[in-house]
Amino acid sequence: EFPALVATQMLWGLGWTFTSGAEVAWLTDELDQPERTASVLTAAARAEQVGAAAGLIGFGALAALTTLGTAIASSGVAMWALGGYVAARFAEHNFTPTRVHRLRESASIFRRGVGLARRDRQILVVFTATLLVNGAWEGFGRLFAKHLVELGFPEAPSPIVCLTALGLVALAMGAISLRSTCAGARC
Repeated sequence: EFPALVATQMLWGLGWTFTSGAEVAWLTDELDQPERTASVLTAAARAEQVGAAAGLIGFGALAALTTLGTAIASSGVAMWALGGYVAARFAEHNFTPTRVHRLRESASIFRRGVGLARRDRQILVVFTATLLVNGAWEGFGRLFAKHLVELGFPEAPSPIVCLTALGLVALAMGAISLRSTCAGARC
């Protein structure tokens, strides 16, 4: 149902807002070795590519063997389990939370960020580009697979198989990009 789809996408967007960048902040605090941060993040990006490929294959296979609904529900349960594992396994030891005036501190950080963006043209350009790209993605990206099917994706093999293959090609291209980025560097 459409209202349920909207609700889940709003929840997903809210969750993503709190997680995007959180792994970089966590790593920076916990590793406490700035010279190693870039190489660890690159290794994590590689692991994410492999994990995403395995997830795509597993999801595609499960959807092909059962139903799309079963695969989606199973993926949701797996994500809950992964979230529980991460929460239990990766503790924060070097993070000092703000105990008082959280709203005031957040507003202060926001004001300083806006001030920095106003003063620094490069940051303003990056911020504007990010806002526009992500805004466009929100309007188009979630319906990308549906658009492809409507444009005439092959009926055989199943569109799920084709979308899985397309996802794997995209991940392979990302892996190639990561490899070329680290050429000559210790990543």
